[in-house]
Amino acid sequence: MIRLYGQAFEFEKREEIKNNRISDEAIELEQIKEDFNLCMNNWFSKSKKLEPVIDLYLTINYHRTSLERHFLNLVQALEAYHRLTKINHVLPKKEHTARIQSIVSSLPEEHQKWVKDSLAFSNEPRLHDRMEELLTPAVKTKSPDFEAKYYHLFRLPNKEKIDIIRDIKNTRNYNTHFDEKLLRKSLKGEELFQLVLLLKAMIEFYLLTELEIDEEIVLNSTWDKVNRIDTRNSIIEATRSSNVSMW
Repeated sequence: MIRLYGQAFEFEKREEIKNNRISDEAIELEQIKEDFNLCMNNWFSKSKKLEPVIDLYLTINYHRTSLERHFLNLVQALEAYHRLTKINHVLPKKEHTARIQSIVSSLPEEHQKWVKDSLAFSNEPRLHDRMEELLTPAVKTKSPDFEAKYYHLFRLPNKEKIDIIRDIKNTRNYNTHFDEKLLRKSLKGEELFQLVLLLKAMIEFYLLTELEIDEEIVLNSTWDKVNRIDTRNSIIEATRSSNVSMW
């Protein structure tokens, strides 16, 4: 049984339907009508596997909480997505086991168990590695226009990819462990808000890709979202330089 939740409209009042749209709508039904069955089949076949990712993503729209909590949920959603869909080891299992054995056997016996336990998850990609891969989406269609958009897709104003990864790590670590040494390095306010917008665009991009929606539609939609962050930043900088208040 499929349950539908939403507002009822009189079908004849098409203008009423047209004007009642979610403000941050990603893809319109009209755009995927040719691939609708494929999208639905993908949803039903993948939604269970990706449920942790979807649940964390939905908190951004349906849970009223702090900006820091939204940030943590989105980072966790991206980590979970990477874990569920990408290669989740650094070395082949046998090679990693041999490496651990080499390290442990060289230690005094009283320290071996502690070190072995500490290295239990050392073959998993670090947050840095996961973000590195997710911030660099794979190009599917080989064309100069597509390749250029993919290369510049997930960026923030005046920041390179390595800067974004550093900000994600520092802000995540501070808001998880509250180490005072990381307080100054963690993002707050407008900078954090823009990072949250970027992370939200990233998870939407990957979820839409899982549905196999037309590549150009997903790419252009994501490109527009990220460009709006740049536009927002430009407006803020302009108001600051002219001493004009936005409020």
